[in-house]
Amino acid sequence: MRIIWRYSRRRRLQKDRGRSDTPMAPTQADIAKACGVSYTTVSFVLNDKAREMNISAAVIDKVKAAARRMGYTRNYHAATLATGKSHAIGLVIYSDLINPYWSTITEGIDKAAQQNRYDVLLMTDGPDERMPAKCLRFFRERRIDGMIVVGGYREYTIKAAQEQGFPLVAIEVTPKGLCPEIKFDSLPGIEAAVRHLYEKGHRHVLWVGLRRPDGTVVLPPRRERFHDTIRQLSMSAHEMILTQETAPGDYAGLLQMAYAQLSRRLTIDKKTTAVMCHNDIVALALNHVLAQRGVRVPGDLSLIGFDDLQAAYCVPALTTISHRLDEMGRRAAQVLLGLIKDRGADVPPACDPVVHAELVIRDSVAAVKTRRKAPA
Repeated sequence: MRIIWRYSRRRRLQKDRGRSDTPMAPTQADIAKACGVSYTTVSFVLNDKAREMNISAAVIDKVKAAARRMGYTRNYHAATLATGKSHAIGLVIYSDLINPYWSTITEGIDKAAQQNRYDVLLMTDGPDERMPAKCLRFFRERRIDGMIVVGGYREYTIKAAQEQGFPLVAIEVTPKGLCPEIKFDSLPGIEAAVRHLYEKGHRHVLWVGLRRPDGTVVLPPRRERFHDTIRQLSMSAHEMILTQETAPGDYAGLLQMAYAQLSRRLTIDKKTTAVMCHNDIVALALNHVLAQRGVRVPGDLSLIGFDDLQAAYCVPALTTISHRLDEMGRRAAQVLLGLIKDRGADVPPACDPVVHAELVIRDSVAAVKTRRKAPA
């Protein structure tokens, strides 16, 4: 009897909503009645299918305005049942989010997802080997519609996703062709930076790079393009290679390591007028060492970094090569949402899968004629 009474009471509240102290949330039927349109029209508008059904812009605006005015909130579970989609994507990061490199990519993904009314479910995956299975379970349970993998490479994750028809996009982590991937081309930025120095009158440049403890160079194409462009412009260069004794992504450790090695080893001859660094962290450490020696940037020595993570906040603001991390995230989300929409179809990428580096000119490069003394 108690169950029946509760059900009956709920029915009475629905019928007498106008006199209730706690009115029921407005439904799509309520919006349809207020706008003088059909329930189906409201459903199409609120589920982003109005354009497909040739519903006019005026009706779309009218329905959306009424929904906002009436305080309509979409029923997530009902929408998932009706559409078969969760309107959420999984983001698997094989690294520490404290690292600004990954957090900036994440911001780009989130912005693109929000523009398409998707939520992002963040799943960090350090040493936890259970994460791939968890991601796939979320997909089977319709908690996510697809997945973006950032900052690492787990072949079994990608192959398992493909076997289950799970839409997946990677950012710079997989062998070519294993799955749709957003790649970064650093070389145009390196060339643009060297040419910028040339246009400012610089002819002798120092390259400060990184190598691993085993002696292999970190990201050798950057160094190679630097020297290639130097030769093309008939400039001269020499280099100083620091040993990266920290784990990848350990920015605090890299800063301390670079500062210690530069403090001990840095020597700059009188003809060198500019320095290009492997990344902004190395440039920041170098800038600190130069300041301690009384060398002014850019008055005495010009300086260029790479990544553009927090370069704008250096003193002086650092001219650098932008990794365009937010754009990489945005494009990854764009490609994934295209795969989700056309699932099972052989569709071309929703955008150019290669993000090209760009030179960001700030205050750390000056023309050679403005230099007032040789660096120490």
